[in-house]
Amino acid sequence: MISKIKYTKNVEFFLIIMISFVTASCSAKNQTEQIQNTKAAQPNILLIVADDLGFSDLGEFGGEINTPTLDGLANQGVKFSNFYAAPICSFTRSMLLSGVDNHLSGLGGFDSEGVGLGTVQVGYEGYLNFRVASIGELLQDAGYSTIMTGKWHLGLEEDQVPHSRGFEQTYVMPRGSSSHYSELAASSKIPTTIYLENGKEAVLPNDFYSTKTYTDKMIEYLKNVEDDKPFFAFASYTAPHWPLQAPDEFIEKYEGIYDSGYDEIMNVRLNKMQKLGLISEIPKDFPRSPIVANWHDLDESQKAKEAKNMAVYAAMVEAMDFHINRIIEHLRASGKLDNTLIIFMSDNGADGNDPYHIEDNVNWVPETFTTDTDSLGKPGSFTAYGPGWASVSSAPYKLYKAFSSEGGIKVPAFVVWPTEIAEKSSFESSFMTVLDVVPTLLDVAGVTYPTSTYKGRELFPLQGRSLLPYLTGKEDNLDDQYTMGWELFGRKAIRKGDWKIIDNNKPYGKSRWELYNLKSDPFEREDLSEFDPAKLSEMIEVWDQYAERNGVIQSGYADVPYSNKNEHYKR
Repeated sequence: MISKIKYTKNVEFFLIIMISFVTASCSAKNQTEQIQNTKAAQPNILLIVADDLGFSDLGEFGGEINTPTLDGLANQGVKFSNFYAAPICSFTRSMLLSGVDNHLSGLGGFDSEGVGLGTVQVGYEGYLNFRVASIGELLQDAGYSTIMTGKWHLGLEEDQVPHSRGFEQTYVMPRGSSSHYSELAASSKIPTTIYLENGKEAVLPNDFYSTKTYTDKMIEYLKNVEDDKPFFAFASYTAPHWPLQAPDEFIEKYEGIYDSGYDEIMNVRLNKMQKLGLISEIPKDFPRSPIVANWHDLDESQKAKEAKNMAVYAAMVEAMDFHINRIIEHLRASGKLDNTLIIFMSDNGADGNDPYHIEDNVNWVPETFTTDTDSLGKPGSFTAYGPGWASVSSAPYKLYKAFSSEGGIKVPAFVVWPTEIAEKSSFESSFMTVLDVVPTLLDVAGVTYPTSTYKGRELFPLQGRSLLPYLTGKEDNLDDQYTMGWELFGRKAIRKGDWKIIDNNKPYGKSRWELYNLKSDPFEREDLSEFDPAKLSEMIEVWDQYAERNGVIQSGYADVPYSNKNEHYKR
Protein backbone atom coordinates (compact mmCIF):
# COMPACT_ATOMS: atom_id res chain seq x y z
CA MET A 1 0.00 0.00 0.00
CA ILE A 2 2.80 2.30 0.93
CA SER A 3 4.63 1.46 -2.30
CA LYS A 4 1.46 2.13 -4.33
CA ILE A 5 1.09 5.55 -2.73
CA LYS A 6 4.72 6.30 -3.45
CA TYR A 7 4.24 5.15 -7.05
CA THR A 8 1.18 7.37 -7.47
CA LYS A 9 2.98 10.40 -6.05
CA ASN A 10 5.97 9.73 -8.29
CA VAL A 11 3.68 9.64 -11.33
CA GLU A 12 2.00 12.86 -10.23
CA PHE A 13 5.36 14.52 -9.71
CA PHE A 14 6.56 13.30 -13.10
CA LEU A 15 3.41 14.66 -14.75
CA ILE A 16 3.85 18.02 -13.02
CA ILE A 17 7.44 18.21 -14.22
CA MET A 18 6.41 17.30 -17.77
CA ILE A 19 3.57 19.83 -17.80
CA SER A 20 5.91 22.50 -16.44
CA PHE A 21 8.52 21.63 -19.06
CA VAL A 22 5.98 21.73 -21.90
CA THR A 23 4.50 24.97 -20.56
CA ALA A 24 7.96 26.53 -20.28
CA SER A 25 8.86 25.29 -23.74
CA CYS A 26 5.67 26.74 -25.19
CA SER A 27 6.26 29.98 -23.31
CA ALA A 28 9.84 30.17 -24.58
CA LYS A 29 8.64 29.36 -28.08
CA ASN A 30 5.97 32.06 -27.86
CA GLN A 31 8.54 34.58 -26.62
CA THR A 32 10.87 33.63 -29.46
CA GLU A 33 8.05 33.97 -31.95
CA GLN A 34 7.11 37.36 -30.47
CA ILE A 35 10.70 38.57 -30.82
CA GLN A 36 10.84 37.26 -34.37
CA ASN A 37 7.50 38.87 -35.19
CA THR A 38 8.72 42.17 -33.70
CA LYS A 39 11.87 41.97 -35.78
CA ALA A 40 9.85 41.16 -38.88
CA ALA A 41 7.57 44.10 -38.16
CA GLN A 42 10.46 46.53 -37.74
CA PRO A 43 11.08 48.27 -41.04
CA ASN A 44 14.48 48.88 -42.55
CA ILE A 45 15.61 52.52 -42.46
CA LEU A 46 17.69 54.29 -45.10
CA LEU A 47 18.79 57.83 -44.23
CA ILE A 48 20.40 59.75 -47.10
CA VAL A 49 22.07 63.12 -46.55
CA ALA A 50 23.55 65.38 -49.24
CA ASP A 51 26.25 67.91 -48.34
CA ASP A 52 25.49 71.58 -49.16
CA LEU A 53 22.66 70.81 -51.58
CA GLY A 54 20.48 73.89 -52.16
CA PHE A 55 16.73 73.97 -51.66
CA SER A 56 15.85 74.23 -55.36
CA ASP A 57 18.55 72.00 -56.89
CA LEU A 58 16.53 68.79 -57.29
CA GLY A 59 14.19 68.57 -60.25
CA GLU A 60 11.18 67.98 -58.03
CA PHE A 61 12.07 71.09 -56.03
CA GLY A 62 12.42 73.35 -59.07
CA GLY A 63 15.89 72.64 -60.42
CA GLU A 64 17.05 71.96 -63.96
CA ILE A 65 19.55 69.34 -62.75
CA ASN A 66 18.73 65.80 -63.85
CA THR A 67 17.79 63.88 -60.67
CA PRO A 68 15.36 61.13 -61.75
CA THR A 69 16.05 58.81 -58.81
CA LEU A 70 15.43 61.38 -56.09
CA ASP A 71 12.51 62.91 -57.98
CA GLY A 72 10.92 59.49 -58.36
CA LEU A 73 11.36 58.67 -54.68
CA ALA A 74 10.00 62.07 -53.62
CA ASN A 75 6.88 61.48 -55.70
CA GLN A 76 6.28 58.13 -54.00
CA GLY A 77 6.15 59.73 -50.55
CA VAL A 78 5.79 63.09 -48.85
CA LYS A 79 7.85 66.11 -49.93
CA PHE A 80 8.57 68.77 -47.28
CA SER A 81 8.63 72.44 -48.25
CA ASN A 82 9.21 73.70 -44.72
CA PHE A 83 11.94 71.44 -43.31
CA TYR A 84 14.80 73.05 -41.38
CA ALA A 85 18.37 71.99 -40.68
CA ALA A 86 21.18 74.02 -39.07
CA PRO A 87 23.20 76.67 -40.92
CA ILE A 88 26.27 74.44 -41.12
CA CYS A 89 26.97 70.75 -41.58
CA SER A 90 28.36 69.46 -38.26
CA PHE A 91 25.64 71.29 -36.32
CA THR A 92 22.97 69.55 -38.38
CA ARG A 93 24.62 66.15 -38.06
CA SER A 94 24.85 66.37 -34.28
CA MET A 95 21.11 67.04 -34.07
CA LEU A 96 20.24 64.56 -36.81
CA LEU A 97 21.90 61.66 -34.97
CA SER A 98 21.03 62.66 -31.38
CA GLY A 99 17.70 64.50 -31.43
CA VAL A 100 19.26 67.11 -29.12
CA ASP A 101 20.20 70.73 -29.91
CA ASN A 102 23.77 71.10 -31.17
CA HIS A 103 24.67 73.45 -28.29
CA LEU A 104 24.07 70.53 -25.91
CA SER A 105 25.11 67.57 -28.04
CA GLY A 106 28.68 68.74 -28.57
CA LEU A 107 28.79 71.04 -31.60
CA GLY A 108 27.99 74.35 -29.96
CA GLY A 109 30.94 75.98 -31.71
CA PHE A 110 32.86 75.63 -34.93
CA ASP A 111 36.41 76.38 -36.03
CA SER A 112 37.99 76.38 -39.47
CA GLU A 113 38.80 72.69 -39.20
CA GLY A 114 35.19 71.97 -38.41
CA VAL A 115 35.74 70.14 -35.14
CA GLY A 116 34.51 72.59 -32.51
CA LEU A 117 35.95 75.17 -30.14
CA GLY A 118 37.24 72.89 -27.39
CA THR A 119 35.89 72.10 -23.96
CA VAL A 120 34.58 75.55 -23.11
CA GLN A 121 31.57 73.88 -21.50
CA VAL A 122 29.34 70.88 -22.00
CA GLY A 123 27.97 71.10 -25.52
CA TYR A 124 31.05 72.75 -27.02
CA GLU A 125 33.41 69.77 -27.08
CA GLY A 126 33.66 69.63 -30.86
CA TYR A 127 32.40 66.06 -31.14
CA LEU A 128 29.13 64.23 -30.55
CA ASN A 129 29.42 64.08 -26.78
CA PHE A 130 28.39 61.36 -24.36
CA ARG A 131 25.46 63.25 -22.86
CA VAL A 132 23.51 62.02 -25.90
CA ALA A 133 22.89 58.59 -27.38
CA SER A 134 23.26 58.33 -31.14
CA ILE A 135 20.42 56.87 -33.17
CA GLY A 136 22.93 54.23 -34.26
CA GLU A 137 23.43 53.09 -30.67
CA LEU A 138 19.72 53.01 -29.89
CA LEU A 139 18.76 51.08 -33.01
CA GLN A 140 21.68 48.70 -32.60
CA ASP A 141 20.40 47.91 -29.10
CA ALA A 142 16.99 47.22 -30.65
CA GLY A 143 18.41 44.53 -32.92
CA TYR A 144 19.14 46.58 -36.03
CA SER A 145 22.20 46.07 -38.21
CA THR A 146 23.69 49.55 -38.35
CA ILE A 147 25.68 50.82 -41.33
CA MET A 148 27.26 54.14 -42.25
CA THR A 149 29.28 55.34 -45.23
CA GLY A 150 30.48 58.85 -46.03
CA LYS A 151 31.02 62.02 -44.04
CA TRP A 152 31.01 61.90 -40.23
CA HIS A 153 32.26 65.33 -39.03
CA LEU A 154 31.35 64.59 -35.40
CA GLY A 155 34.67 63.70 -33.83
CA LEU A 156 38.09 62.31 -34.68
CA GLU A 157 39.25 60.24 -31.70
CA GLU A 158 38.81 56.48 -31.48
CA ASP A 159 35.87 56.67 -29.08
CA GLN A 160 34.19 59.44 -31.10
CA VAL A 161 34.02 57.92 -34.60
CA PRO A 162 30.91 56.08 -35.84
CA HIS A 163 32.26 52.58 -35.18
CA SER A 164 32.30 53.55 -31.48
CA ARG A 165 28.91 55.28 -31.58
CA GLY A 166 26.64 52.44 -32.61
CA PHE A 167 27.51 51.71 -36.23
CA GLU A 168 28.68 48.16 -36.90
CA GLN A 169 29.91 48.52 -40.48
CA THR A 170 31.44 51.83 -41.47
CA TYR A 171 33.48 53.46 -44.21
CA VAL A 172 33.83 57.12 -43.35
CA MET A 173 35.69 60.37 -43.75
CA PRO A 174 35.84 61.71 -40.17
CA ARG A 175 36.57 65.33 -41.16
CA GLY A 176 34.41 67.83 -42.96
CA SER A 177 35.79 68.12 -46.49
CA SER A 178 38.26 66.59 -48.90
CA SER A 179 39.08 66.05 -52.54
CA HIS A 180 36.56 63.67 -54.08
CA TYR A 181 39.23 61.79 -56.03
CA SER A 182 42.07 61.31 -53.53
CA GLU A 183 43.32 61.69 -49.96
CA LEU A 184 44.29 65.29 -50.70
CA ALA A 185 42.31 67.43 -48.29
CA ALA A 186 40.61 70.74 -49.04
CA SER A 187 42.24 72.90 -46.36
CA SER A 188 45.86 73.91 -45.83
CA LYS A 189 45.71 73.14 -42.10
CA ILE A 190 45.06 69.41 -42.61
CA PRO A 191 46.49 68.64 -46.08
CA THR A 192 45.77 64.89 -46.01
CA THR A 193 42.45 63.18 -45.33
CA ILE A 194 42.24 59.91 -43.42
CA TYR A 195 39.46 57.45 -44.20
CA LEU A 196 38.36 54.79 -41.72
CA GLU A 197 36.77 51.39 -42.31
CA ASN A 198 35.28 49.88 -39.18
CA GLY A 199 37.46 52.16 -37.08
CA LYS A 200 40.74 51.32 -38.85
CA GLU A 201 42.58 53.46 -41.39
CA ALA A 202 41.58 52.50 -44.93
CA VAL A 203 43.49 52.57 -48.21
CA LEU A 204 41.47 54.18 -50.98
CA PRO A 205 40.66 52.03 -54.03
CA ASN A 206 42.30 52.90 -57.34
CA ASP A 207 38.97 54.04 -58.80
CA PHE A 208 38.07 56.17 -55.79
CA TYR A 209 35.45 58.84 -56.33
CA SER A 210 33.75 59.73 -53.07
CA THR A 211 30.15 59.27 -54.22
CA LYS A 212 30.90 56.02 -56.04
CA THR A 213 33.03 54.52 -53.26
CA TYR A 214 30.58 55.40 -50.48
CA THR A 215 27.88 53.70 -52.55
CA ASP A 216 30.05 50.65 -53.30
CA LYS A 217 30.65 50.18 -49.59
CA MET A 218 27.01 50.75 -48.68
CA ILE A 219 25.88 48.01 -51.06
CA GLU A 220 28.64 45.69 -49.84
CA TYR A 221 27.53 46.17 -46.23
CA LEU A 222 23.85 45.77 -47.07
CA LYS A 223 24.69 42.40 -48.60
CA ASN A 224 26.19 41.38 -45.25
CA VAL A 225 22.99 42.05 -43.30
CA GLU A 226 21.32 38.89 -42.07
CA ASP A 227 17.97 38.20 -43.72
CA ASP A 228 16.09 38.13 -40.41
CA LYS A 229 17.47 41.48 -39.15
CA PRO A 230 16.28 44.98 -40.00
CA PHE A 231 18.94 47.52 -40.96
CA PHE A 232 19.58 51.19 -40.33
CA ALA A 233 21.76 52.52 -43.15
CA PHE A 234 23.13 56.07 -43.14
CA ALA A 235 24.41 57.18 -46.57
CA SER A 236 26.19 60.45 -45.84
CA TYR A 237 27.47 61.85 -49.13
CA THR A 238 30.05 64.63 -49.44
CA ALA A 239 28.54 65.78 -52.76
CA PRO A 240 28.11 68.53 -53.76
CA HIS A 241 30.53 70.08 -51.20
CA TRP A 242 33.60 71.84 -52.66
CA PRO A 243 36.07 71.21 -54.15
CA LEU A 244 33.64 70.72 -57.02
CA GLN A 245 34.72 67.58 -58.89
CA ALA A 246 32.80 65.09 -61.02
CA PRO A 247 33.35 62.49 -63.74
CA ASP A 248 33.64 63.93 -67.25
CA GLU A 249 30.60 62.05 -68.54
CA PHE A 250 28.39 63.94 -66.09
CA ILE A 251 30.05 67.34 -66.61
CA GLU A 252 29.64 67.11 -70.37
CA LYS A 253 25.84 67.03 -69.98
CA TYR A 254 25.87 70.56 -68.54
CA GLU A 255 28.31 72.26 -70.90
CA GLY A 256 26.67 75.50 -72.07
CA ILE A 257 23.60 75.12 -69.83
CA TYR A 258 24.69 77.91 -67.48
CA ASP A 259 26.17 80.36 -69.98
CA SER A 260 23.13 82.63 -69.58
CA GLY A 261 24.03 83.45 -65.97
CA TYR A 262 22.53 83.59 -62.50
CA ASP A 263 19.38 85.63 -63.10
CA GLU A 264 18.10 83.67 -66.08
CA ILE A 265 18.57 80.29 -64.39
CA MET A 266 16.98 81.63 -61.21
CA ASN A 267 14.01 82.91 -63.16
CA VAL A 268 13.51 79.51 -64.79
CA ARG A 269 13.65 77.84 -61.39
CA LEU A 270 11.21 80.25 -59.78
CA ASN A 271 8.67 79.74 -62.54
CA LYS A 272 9.00 75.97 -62.19
CA MET A 273 8.64 76.22 -58.40
CA GLN A 274 5.45 78.19 -58.80
CA LYS A 275 4.03 75.52 -61.13
CA LEU A 276 5.03 72.80 -58.64
CA GLY A 277 3.19 74.64 -55.85
CA LEU A 278 6.37 75.30 -53.83
CA ILE A 279 5.77 79.05 -53.94
CA SER A 280 2.52 80.92 -54.50
CA GLU A 281 4.17 83.90 -56.17
CA ILE A 282 7.53 84.86 -57.64
CA PRO A 283 9.29 87.51 -55.53
CA LYS A 284 9.65 90.85 -57.28
CA ASP A 285 13.33 91.15 -56.41
CA PHE A 286 15.61 88.16 -56.84
CA PRO A 287 17.04 86.99 -53.50
CA ARG A 288 20.70 87.49 -54.38
CA SER A 289 23.56 87.82 -51.93
CA PRO A 290 24.66 91.45 -51.44
CA ILE A 291 28.19 90.56 -52.57
CA VAL A 292 27.18 89.11 -55.96
CA ALA A 293 28.13 91.05 -59.07
CA ASN A 294 25.71 91.42 -61.97
CA TRP A 295 26.32 88.80 -64.63
CA HIS A 296 26.63 91.42 -67.41
CA ASP A 297 29.43 93.12 -65.44
CA LEU A 298 31.65 90.05 -65.68
CA ASP A 299 34.11 89.72 -68.53
CA GLU A 300 33.96 86.73 -70.86
CA SER A 301 36.61 84.70 -69.02
CA GLN A 302 34.82 85.24 -65.71
CA LYS A 303 31.50 84.19 -67.23
CA ALA A 304 33.10 81.06 -68.67
CA LYS A 305 34.56 80.07 -65.32
CA GLU A 306 31.33 80.77 -63.46
CA ALA A 307 29.32 78.73 -65.97
CA LYS A 308 31.80 75.86 -65.69
CA ASN A 309 31.65 75.97 -61.88
CA MET A 310 27.88 75.49 -61.98
CA ALA A 311 28.18 72.77 -64.63
CA VAL A 312 30.52 70.79 -62.36
CA TYR A 313 28.22 71.36 -59.38
CA ALA A 314 25.23 70.08 -61.35
CA ALA A 315 27.29 67.08 -62.48
CA MET A 316 28.07 66.24 -58.85
CA VAL A 317 24.39 66.31 -57.99
CA GLU A 318 23.44 64.09 -60.94
CA ALA A 319 26.27 61.67 -60.13
CA MET A 320 24.97 61.40 -56.57
CA ASP A 321 21.47 60.71 -57.89
CA PHE A 322 22.90 58.03 -60.22
CA HIS A 323 24.66 56.21 -57.38
CA ILE A 324 21.70 56.49 -55.00
CA ASN A 325 19.78 54.63 -57.68
CA ARG A 326 22.26 51.76 -57.30
CA ILE A 327 21.29 51.44 -53.62
CA ILE A 328 17.60 51.56 -54.44
CA GLU A 329 17.95 48.91 -57.15
CA HIS A 330 19.94 46.67 -54.80
CA LEU A 331 17.16 46.89 -52.21
CA ARG A 332 14.57 46.21 -54.89
CA ALA A 333 16.45 43.15 -56.18
CA SER A 334 16.92 41.79 -52.66
CA GLY A 335 13.21 42.19 -51.87
CA LYS A 336 13.85 44.67 -49.05
CA LEU A 337 12.71 47.91 -50.66
CA ASP A 338 9.02 47.63 -49.79
CA ASN A 339 9.83 47.35 -46.08
CA THR A 340 12.29 50.24 -46.08
CA LEU A 341 11.58 53.74 -44.78
CA ILE A 342 13.67 56.26 -46.74
CA ILE A 343 14.45 59.79 -45.57
CA PHE A 344 16.38 62.21 -47.78
CA MET A 345 17.62 65.68 -46.83
CA SER A 346 20.45 68.17 -47.25
CA ASP A 347 22.55 69.11 -44.22
CA ASN A 348 22.23 72.89 -44.78
CA GLY A 349 21.66 75.39 -47.54
CA ALA A 350 23.83 75.87 -50.62
CA ASP A 351 27.36 77.08 -49.92
CA GLY A 352 28.09 80.55 -51.28
CA ASN A 353 31.05 81.15 -48.97
CA ASP A 354 34.70 81.50 -49.88
CA PRO A 355 36.92 78.47 -49.14
CA TYR A 356 39.96 80.57 -50.03
CA HIS A 357 39.51 82.35 -46.69
CA ILE A 358 39.99 79.16 -44.66
CA GLU A 359 43.46 79.10 -43.09
CA ASP A 360 46.07 79.71 -45.80
CA ASN A 361 43.95 78.38 -48.65
CA VAL A 362 44.39 81.60 -50.64
CA ASN A 363 48.03 80.58 -51.17
CA TRP A 364 47.84 76.81 -50.65
CA VAL A 365 45.06 76.05 -53.15
CA PRO A 366 46.77 77.49 -56.28
CA GLU A 367 50.04 75.84 -55.22
CA THR A 368 48.37 72.44 -54.75
CA PHE A 369 45.50 72.23 -57.24
CA THR A 370 44.80 73.24 -60.81
CA THR A 371 42.34 76.11 -61.01
CA ASP A 372 42.13 76.98 -64.72
CA THR A 373 38.70 76.78 -66.32
CA ASP A 374 39.43 73.83 -68.59
CA SER A 375 40.59 71.68 -65.64
CA LEU A 376 37.66 72.39 -63.35
CA GLY A 377 35.93 69.25 -62.12
CA LYS A 378 38.83 66.93 -62.92
CA PRO A 379 40.98 65.09 -60.34
CA GLY A 380 43.47 67.54 -58.82
CA SER A 381 41.35 70.61 -59.55
CA PHE A 382 39.79 72.99 -57.04
CA THR A 383 36.84 75.33 -57.27
CA ALA A 384 33.69 76.37 -55.43
CA TYR A 385 30.69 78.01 -57.04
CA GLY A 386 30.35 81.14 -54.95
CA PRO A 387 27.46 83.35 -53.82
CA GLY A 388 26.01 83.90 -57.29
CA TRP A 389 25.09 80.29 -57.95
CA ALA A 390 24.42 79.63 -54.26
CA SER A 391 21.74 82.33 -54.42
CA VAL A 392 20.23 80.41 -57.34
CA SER A 393 20.41 77.09 -55.46
CA SER A 394 18.75 78.69 -52.42
CA ALA A 395 16.04 80.35 -54.49
CA PRO A 396 13.70 81.88 -53.59
CA TYR A 397 15.11 82.20 -50.09
CA LYS A 398 17.61 84.67 -48.68
CA LEU A 399 21.34 83.86 -48.35
CA TYR A 400 22.88 80.42 -47.91
CA LYS A 401 25.04 78.19 -45.70
CA ALA A 402 26.43 79.72 -42.47
CA PHE A 403 23.44 82.07 -42.16
CA SER A 404 20.18 81.48 -40.30
CA SER A 405 18.25 83.23 -43.05
CA GLU A 406 15.84 80.89 -44.82
CA GLY A 407 18.32 80.05 -47.60
CA GLY A 408 20.86 78.76 -45.08
CA ILE A 409 18.59 76.51 -43.02
CA LYS A 410 15.59 75.49 -45.17
CA VAL A 411 16.52 72.33 -47.06
CA PRO A 412 14.98 69.89 -49.54
CA ALA A 413 13.65 66.81 -47.73
CA PHE A 414 11.21 63.97 -48.22
CA VAL A 415 10.17 60.65 -46.69
CA VAL A 416 9.08 57.45 -48.46
CA TRP A 417 7.41 54.45 -46.80
CA PRO A 418 4.82 53.02 -49.20
CA THR A 419 3.32 50.51 -46.77
CA GLU A 420 2.58 53.13 -44.09
CA ILE A 421 2.79 56.66 -45.49
CA ALA A 422 0.48 57.54 -48.35
CA GLU A 423 1.90 59.20 -51.44
CA LYS A 424 1.13 62.91 -51.54
CA SER A 425 1.33 64.90 -54.78
CA SER A 426 1.46 68.33 -53.13
CA PHE A 427 4.16 69.56 -50.77
CA GLU A 428 3.70 69.21 -47.02
CA SER A 429 4.15 72.71 -45.61
CA SER A 430 4.05 72.04 -41.86
CA PHE A 431 7.05 73.33 -39.89
CA MET A 432 9.45 70.41 -39.34
CA THR A 433 13.08 70.27 -38.25
CA VAL A 434 16.09 68.00 -38.10
CA LEU A 435 15.40 67.49 -34.39
CA ASP A 436 12.28 65.55 -35.37
CA VAL A 437 14.21 62.79 -37.15
CA VAL A 438 15.41 60.77 -34.12
CA PRO A 439 12.00 60.77 -32.37
CA THR A 440 10.39 59.71 -35.66
CA LEU A 441 12.86 56.87 -36.31
CA LEU A 442 12.53 55.58 -32.74
CA ASP A 443 8.75 55.61 -33.18
CA VAL A 444 9.08 53.75 -36.48
CA ALA A 445 11.28 51.09 -34.87
CA GLY A 446 9.16 50.83 -31.71
CA VAL A 447 12.06 51.93 -29.51
CA THR A 448 11.75 54.01 -26.34
CA TYR A 449 14.31 56.73 -25.69
CA PRO A 450 16.15 56.28 -22.34
CA THR A 451 14.57 58.58 -19.77
CA SER A 452 17.42 58.82 -17.27
CA THR A 453 20.72 57.06 -17.87
CA TYR A 454 22.11 55.09 -20.79
CA LYS A 455 25.08 52.73 -20.36
CA GLY A 456 25.94 54.57 -17.18
CA ARG A 457 25.72 58.00 -18.80
CA GLU A 458 23.28 60.75 -17.95
CA LEU A 459 21.46 61.91 -21.08
CA PHE A 460 19.93 65.19 -22.10
CA PRO A 461 16.19 64.86 -22.80
CA LEU A 462 15.17 64.16 -26.36
CA GLN A 463 13.98 67.23 -28.25
CA GLY A 464 11.75 67.45 -31.30
CA ARG A 465 8.70 65.24 -31.79
CA SER A 466 7.79 62.16 -33.78
CA LEU A 467 6.29 63.00 -37.15
CA LEU A 468 5.00 59.46 -37.63
CA PRO A 469 1.44 59.91 -36.27
CA TYR A 470 0.96 62.93 -38.51
CA LEU A 471 2.52 61.38 -41.61
CA THR A 472 0.47 58.18 -41.24
CA GLY A 473 -2.77 60.12 -40.74
CA LYS A 474 -3.29 59.15 -37.09
CA GLU A 475 -3.06 62.82 -36.10
CA ASP A 476 -4.61 65.67 -38.04
CA ASN A 477 -2.02 68.37 -37.42
CA LEU A 478 1.32 69.27 -35.85
CA ASP A 479 2.02 71.77 -33.09
CA ASP A 480 1.89 75.12 -34.87
CA GLN A 481 3.79 76.85 -32.05
CA TYR A 482 6.85 74.63 -32.34
CA THR A 483 10.11 76.50 -31.54
CA MET A 484 13.52 76.14 -33.18
CA GLY A 485 16.62 78.26 -32.62
CA TRP A 486 19.91 78.72 -34.50
CA GLU A 487 23.24 80.35 -33.67
CA LEU A 488 26.60 80.47 -35.46
CA PHE A 489 29.42 83.04 -35.37
CA GLY A 490 27.16 85.47 -33.49
CA ARG A 491 24.51 85.23 -36.19
CA LYS A 492 21.32 83.94 -34.63
CA ALA A 493 17.63 83.35 -35.20
CA ILE A 494 14.60 81.73 -33.66
CA ARG A 495 11.27 80.69 -35.12
CA LYS A 496 8.04 80.06 -33.24
CA GLY A 497 4.98 79.32 -35.29
CA ASP A 498 4.88 81.74 -38.21
CA TRP A 499 7.15 84.30 -36.53
CA LYS A 500 10.91 84.54 -36.81
CA ILE A 501 13.57 86.95 -35.61
CA ILE A 502 17.06 86.99 -37.07
CA ASP A 503 20.31 88.86 -36.40
CA ASN A 504 22.89 88.87 -39.22
CA ASN A 505 25.98 91.04 -39.51
CA LYS A 506 26.22 93.66 -42.25
CA PRO A 507 26.11 93.62 -45.26
CA TYR A 508 24.00 90.44 -45.01
CA GLY A 509 21.68 91.85 -42.35
CA LYS A 510 21.22 94.92 -40.18
CA SER A 511 23.46 93.84 -37.27
CA ARG A 512 20.40 93.84 -35.02
CA TRP A 513 17.24 91.80 -34.56
CA GLU A 514 14.87 91.77 -37.54
CA LEU A 515 11.29 90.47 -37.33
CA TYR A 516 9.46 88.51 -40.02
CA ASN A 517 6.08 86.85 -40.40
CA LEU A 518 6.90 83.86 -42.58
CA LYS A 519 3.26 83.13 -43.37
CA SER A 520 2.77 86.42 -45.16
CA ASP A 521 6.43 86.98 -46.04
CA PRO A 522 8.19 83.61 -46.56
CA PHE A 523 11.11 85.26 -48.38
CA GLU A 524 12.10 87.55 -45.47
CA ARG A 525 11.66 90.78 -47.41
CA GLU A 526 9.71 92.98 -44.95
CA ASP A 527 11.33 93.61 -41.56
CA LEU A 528 8.49 94.31 -39.09
CA SER A 529 10.66 95.08 -36.06
CA GLU A 530 9.87 98.80 -36.09
CA PHE A 531 6.18 98.26 -36.85
CA ASP A 532 5.48 95.61 -34.20
CA PRO A 533 7.82 96.19 -31.23
CA ALA A 534 5.57 94.15 -28.91
CA LYS A 535 5.95 91.03 -31.07
CA LEU A 536 9.69 91.70 -31.38
CA SER A 537 10.04 91.84 -27.59
CA GLU A 538 8.01 88.66 -27.25
CA MET A 539 10.26 86.86 -29.72
CA ILE A 540 13.46 88.13 -28.10
CA GLU A 541 12.20 86.62 -24.86
CA VAL A 542 11.61 83.33 -26.70
CA TRP A 543 15.21 83.53 -27.95
CA ASP A 544 16.56 84.22 -24.44
CA GLN A 545 14.69 81.22 -23.09
CA TYR A 546 16.04 79.03 -25.91
CA ALA A 547 19.61 80.23 -25.32
CA GLU A 548 19.41 79.58 -21.58
CA ARG A 549 17.75 76.17 -22.03
CA ASN A 550 20.42 75.01 -24.47
CA GLY A 551 23.51 76.63 -22.98
CA VAL A 552 24.19 78.94 -25.92
CA ILE A 553 27.29 81.09 -25.45
CA GLN A 554 26.22 84.43 -26.87
CA SER A 555 28.86 86.70 -28.34
CA GLY A 556 29.40 89.28 -31.04
CA TYR A 557 30.01 88.43 -34.67
CA ALA A 558 33.17 86.38 -35.00
CA ASP A 559 35.90 86.90 -37.57
CA VAL A 560 35.64 83.43 -39.00
CA PRO A 561 35.62 81.41 -42.21
CA TYR A 562 32.49 81.70 -44.34
CA SER A 563 32.71 85.49 -44.41
CA ASN A 564 34.09 86.20 -47.92
CA LYS A 565 36.65 88.43 -46.24
CA ASN A 566 39.28 88.25 -48.96
CA GLU A 567 36.68 89.15 -51.62
CA HIS A 568 37.56 86.16 -53.82
CA TYR A 569 34.01 86.20 -55.17
CA LYS A 570 33.60 89.96 -55.42
CA ARG A 571 34.16 90.79 -59.04
